[in-house]
Amino acid sequence: MSAQRDLLQAQHDQAQAALDLALARQAEAQRSLDARADGPDQEELALAEANLQADQSQLAAAQAALDALVLTAPYDGTIMDIASLEVGETVNPGQVVATFADIEPWYVETRDLTELDVVRVEVGQEVAVTLDALPDVSLRGVVESISRVSAERSNDVLYTVRIRLEDTDPRVRWGMTVTVEFPE
Repeated sequence: MSAQRDLLQAQHDQAQAALDLALARQAEAQRSLDARADGPDQEELALAEANLQADQSQLAAAQAALDALVLTAPYDGTIMDIASLEVGETVNPGQVVATFADIEPWYVETRDLTELDVVRVEVGQEVAVTLDALPDVSLRGVVESISRVSAERSNDVLYTVRIRLEDTDPRVRWGMTVTVEFPE
């Protein structure tokens, strides 16, 4: 009987403690309600507004930092190559980490037209382009621009001509060597 009485007494004490705690919480809630009956505490409100403003500033700074990590290309294109980098590796200013290109359409630049040859080339002129890797494929191109300034190499005066390919082949790759035929 004594053990049962002790158990009942312990349960009673536990229930009384829970009741006392609930009454204390109710009294605290009533005091808090009574304190705010005339509106919020101005000091607490000012502190909450200051904290909100600080949190909003931190959020804006974090968003700006995140946005600064996003690389956005100025035009549509394809990533042609990415450098092998390790996580945490430092990238120096000017270091190439990716090659990005617009390959629609493909362009060819020939930098070996002499001053005697370049005078026979016109913007809009159609040309035939053959890739060394695909000698049986002839692609049609159109002269898009002719440099106005020469470059001197090995005592030759050379000009650059940029050609837009009108035809393409899925096997064409960046950096392939080509031969350009300018009709006379």
